[in-house]
Amino acid sequence: MNKLFICFFTAGLLVISGSLSVEQEFIKVPKEKKFYPSCQQYIELNAEIVDEANELLNVLSRFLKNVVDIQKSAISEINEYVDGDKECFINKATKQMRADAYAKKMKIKIRLQEIIKQLVMIID
Repeated sequence: MNKLFICFFTAGLLVISGSLSVEQEFIKVPKEKKFYPSCQQYIELNAEIVDEANELLNVLSRFLKNVVDIQKSAISEINEYVDGDKECFINKATKQMRADAYAKKMKIKIRLQEIIKQLVMIID
């Protein structure tokens, strides 16, 4: 009796699952409604693009100022050492101070390289 009940139960599940899958085939996917912007919306989008471009230029300006400051600092240290200044950081620093400064400068170099790669990916 149990085997007969299990067979009917399994057959019933198969019939139900089959009927559900057939119903799903008849369900139509609604078409994606097309968007036709008005002239006003189009102009507003252009104005937003101008605002975003201005913001990007402001951020880039601040960023480039920082890059120039980093570059000036590096050139200054190079020039002091090349000119033979005995009081320059490179000649005056201990091994530990030079090692710490080197690690900081290496992080800056690596970060600049990463930024260059990201910018190249954006431009290309």
